[in-house]
Amino acid sequence: MQDTADLIMDLTHTYSKDWIELFPDLHYLDCTDIEGTDMYCTEEAEEELQKRIAVYPLRGIHFIDSGNYHYMTALFVRRVEEPYNLLFFDNHNDMKPTLIPELISCGAWAKQVLEEDKNLGKLVLIGPSKETIEEIEIGDQEKLLCVSWEELEMAENAAESEGGLHKLLQDIWEQVDTKRPLYLSIDKDVLFEEHARTNWDQGHMSLPLLKKILEDCCQRSRLLGADICGELPDAPLGQAAEVRRINEQTNTELYRLLKKYI
Repeated sequence: MQDTADLIMDLTHTYSKDWIELFPDLHYLDCTDIEGTDMYCTEEAEEELQKRIAVYPLRGIHFIDSGNYHYMTALFVRRVEEPYNLLFFDNHNDMKPTLIPELISCGAWAKQVLEEDKNLGKLVLIGPSKETIEEIEIGDQEKLLCVSWEELEMAENAAESEGGLHKLLQDIWEQVDTKRPLYLSIDKDVLFEEHARTNWDQGHMSLPLLKKILEDCCQRSRLLGADICGELPDAPLGQAAEVRRINEQTNTELYRLLKKYI
């Protein structure tokens, strides 16, 4: 098996052929034939998805379609065989109580990883509102570190003498064992609409700020792999071209940045 592989997990035919062909390193996996994947993943669908990614190494950048499939992160990190940390960017906490506990879902996958993965050291969530973070109910609070968009905004606006963003990032990583490798997950719904168009309500982060934080964390820890979701399948009539342009531009910038570290 090769050492790295960059994947497109296409579950809704949302990625354009023209964009895919810009990057010869991307392995295209058409998963639209798998039933039972939207928001909740059935056991049969999970088994098939695991089978399809198993032929590729974990190390790589994975595009995993819309936020409805963010649970793919859990499927990827199950393959980690050493102590590690998980950093994910999201406008939501993805730790909601689930209506179907036996199935993994886009709204509860992070809670499942946090409570069940023995190799996980710290889960760092960046981007939701303070209110969304306060809604989280989990057993092991010691393994969870959250940073709200309000904290990020305050740090960005702070004077250099007050520490600003650099001080905030330093404070975050002082609470994390950076000798452990890192897996990254990015839901583009954490971004302003000028940088992404998604099928969920969106957050308050600019793409330059996201890239700045990514550069910082990737320089501190070895990167195991990364995934990116937040596409917008079935864009509203008359908006498809604009949606595609915005999302493809952001995907391109994130891909090129992360390739420096994977």
